[in-house]
Amino acid sequence: MSGGTDIVAAPERIEVRPQARLSFRHLLEVCLDSLAHRLLRSSVAMVIVLLAVAFLAFVTGENALGRGAHAAARERAYDAVGRISFDGMQVRPDIAERAVRARAGELDLFPPGFSG
Repeated sequence: MSGGTDIVAAPERIEVRPQARLSFRHLLEVCLDSLAHRLLRSSVAMVIVLLAVAFLAFVTGENALGRGAHAAARERAYDAVGRISFDGMQVRPDIAERAVRARAGELDLFPPGFSG
């Protein structure tokens, strides 16, 4: 390091006292309690992971089903409107798509300066 010799301290002597002897029955109780505790902790962790996966699957499926259901409902509504006809009738199929895109945050539903 700096040209000198490193001095390593001699390790201290540690006194090791005689260990207490447990009876077989007491040893078995400690082992079983420890196993039960570990099993409980593992079960709780497993339930938490399963709930998280179920929640994620629910949210993902709900979004996919929701988009499909909205598209199907829009299509049925415009099909029904297509069977109706009268003089001066106007159909704006872009309104529903605009509302869906506005809800997703892709655009504003109403143009700037609009007052309803």
